[in-house]
Amino acid sequence: MKSEPQKNSNSWEPCNAGLIQSTAGSVSGEKAAIARREFLRNASVGAVVVAGAGIAGWSLFGDRNVRQANPAPIACSEVGLHLASFVDQSIDDEQLIKRIAHHLTKCSPCDRKHRQLVGSKTAQADCDHLDKSNP
Repeated sequence: MKSEPQKNSNSWEPCNAGLIQSTAGSVSGEKAAIARREFLRNASVGAVVVAGAGIAGWSLFGDRNVRQANPAPIACSEVGLHLASFVDQSIDDEQLIKRIAHHLTKCSPCDRKHRQLVGSKTAQADCDHLDKSNP
């Protein structure tokens, strides 16, 4: 059997063409992949934190503001029952006042009746004032 001659450990042999470049490229590619994974993980965590804060804020504050801005609906027939008291400002129920006021902003027929009632009350008050001033 023939054995290959032993290589001297002190001898230098050139690398194959492109070996150093490909090794450097794979190392930098691995570093880029690691950096990309870290960025995506951090971005995902940040997005979850922001979304959670938004949901928490909405559930604590947003829903309450919506309910206050839009009171429960009220039917035209119920507005008609309370319209005179509404004009006289003799309703004690704050929620009912808000519901009627909101309804009047959305319903033209009820708003028209309201304006007519306010006009007639004003005219009546003017007449009462004139009657009292001329005995």
